Amino acid sequence: MRFPIFDFGLRISNKEREREQARLLRTVIADNLSKAGRSLGYVSAIDSNGGTIWIADAQRSDGKRFVVRADELLTAFVELESQLAVEAWISRKGVFRACGGMYD
Repeated sequence: MRFPIFDFGLRISNKEREREQARLLRTVIADNLSKAGRSLGYVSAIDSNGGTIWIADAQRSDGKRFVVRADELLTAFVELESQLAVEAWISRKGVFRACGGMYD
């Protein structure tokens, strides 16, 4: 049997708690991207099977961008943040990507 979760005297379901945690995490990631000089954009779309997909992009000031597609918005944000970490690692190590993309 599941017991209800109470916050500040209000009954909050696990699903509502998960949604709130995901929203807060998206906010933190968006702030991190902004602090790193990226502008963030995202949109939802319907795929050919009728499911919702999320498309998010982080654009640098030089016009280069990284675009991800995911089934959930939080997943798209996490992918963008992980790309930021990879980009920072590459710039520190002086590694260049031979196949083009964001680093050419």
